[in-house]
Amino acid sequence: MKKTILSTLLGLGIASSAFAAGTYTENFNSYNNSANSGFSNGGALYRTGDGGEVFHHSTAWKALRLIGDNNNNDASTFLISGVENSGQVVSEFSVTFGLLFKNDGGLSGADIADQFSFNFGNIPVSGLPRAGNNGAWSSGQSGDLLSIVWDFYDNDNGTGSGDLNNNDRIGVEVYRNGSLVSGSFRAIDSSWVATSLNSPFNEVQISWRGWDTGGLTMSVGGTAVYSDFNFGGLPLDLQNGEFAFSAATGAESMDVFVDNISINTVPEPSAGALLILGIGGLLALRRRI
Repeated sequence: MKKTILSTLLGLGIASSAFAAGTYTENFNSYNNSANSGFSNGGALYRTGDGGEVFHHSTAWKALRLIGDNNNNDASTFLISGVENSGQVVSEFSVTFGLLFKNDGGLSGADIADQFSFNFGNIPVSGLPRAGNNGAWSSGQSGDLLSIVWDFYDNDNGTGSGDLNNNDRIGVEVYRNGSLVSGSFRAIDSSWVATSLNSPFNEVQISWRGWDTGGLTMSVGGTAVYSDFNFGGLPLDLQNGEFAFSAATGAESMDVFVDNISINTVPEPSAGALLILGIGGLLALRRRI
């Protein structure tokens, strides 16, 4: 209902700073090779070992390497805070970024591992995601949290025993508050994993409508992965939602790069702001009659 009212009032030309959209962009071009701190615009890198740093591929491109090949038993998270103004609630967002997975043997390589995830919500940086936890934070580590996880390693060899949710498969899955969302499994396309750093990045597009229970849409390299997927939603009173890109490895590893991050958010209007705009809308309608 608020969405309808807001659209109607904005259509009448009534604007307010209370509805100012949040934006964030980062292409990592201004940082030195191997930089792991000093990021601008609310970005911060957390890591447990040698993974997580800016990487220059000669003069071809610069990106953030979350995990590098041979970074075993490691984890890193690039956390983005303050996209919305303090106290505002994110009601929907759209995110695009470049993503490059690199393994010498491609997707079928015996040593490929482990996980990459995109996250939104209350990010628990004190507990970085672990490979044994499917790349998602457990419910005990986080509050309200949406995670989309690319899992490249089958920890139980298809037996469905001894791992998170007893359902560890190579693929993409959605987690809500650390728990696997039923029906979210999607296969990983072999074209998403490069065998050379000279391969192009895949553009990932993710959007979510927070004002209903689903509304999760994602594509990778132009291929649809989720379309208006219902994952149960998140509370509409979730304030100052943070974004995070994370990667983790166990005994095996791979290169995971992200680049050209662009985030746009729309805040949920407060009751007071809706009242003020409602009065303004009625006055505008009255003047037109």
